[in-house]
Amino acid sequence: MYSLVTKTQDNWKSQKSSELDKLNTSMLFETDNKYGFPIVMSSENFSCSDLIGFHLSKGMKSCDLNKAVHFFLDDYKFEQIWTRPRDFIHTFQKYGNIISPTFSIWSNQPYALNLFNMYRSRWCTKFFQEFGVNVLVDCRWSDESSYEYAFSGIEKHSPVIVNTVGTKYLYNRKMFVEGFEEMLRIIEPSKLYVYGEYMPVHFDKYFDGVVYFESFWKKQRDKIEEKKSRHSNNK
Repeated sequence: MYSLVTKTQDNWKSQKSSELDKLNTSMLFETDNKYGFPIVMSSENFSCSDLIGFHLSKGMKSCDLNKAVHFFLDDYKFEQIWTRPRDFIHTFQKYGNIISPTFSIWSNQPYALNLFNMYRSRWCTKFFQEFGVNVLVDCRWSDESSYEYAFSGIEKHSPVIVNTVGTKYLYNRKMFVEGFEEMLRIIEPSKLYVYGEYMPVHFDKYFDGVVYFESFWKKQRDKIEEKKSRHSNNK
């Protein structure tokens, strides 16, 4: 655990912790790596029937509460879970299960920003687990230069989820396959979940009982096609 001298809200005599602690340094977690990423592993009790995007989860409809909240979205749609994490504790507790937040890392993005985004993902995972939310750890990477930090902080033999969105493009597919092999070597996951419609790897060759989730956009296209089909049949 880190010990920091910071301008705490007690020193400032203010309750506006979200304003005074923009980097969430008032709650730091044990680390085992040079980056200071919190040590995380997927919650043992993670369970869900399907996934629901964070941007759709705020209504907390009873028919959706058996789903896990995911963040396979543009970053701006869930930035607030880092800037105001306490505001979402109740929502995530109602769902019970979430995927760890997926702040983006890119091969053409500054290295420091990739590190920061990975730290935020690890921190949010640990933070919400502290409040009883089951979290499935998302595992992702970019090119070879990302491997060291991309797999840091994740305990070995933990279930993980990978996201295959974008791998229809040859360059992304190659990067995914190479990183997947390295992830297997370093983390040795006990179980695999997969989100997306493109399958750059025959995942079932590596794991028994792989759990697959369709992407949001695949579901939207299927709904459109279903409506078109019904309309045609009613003519």
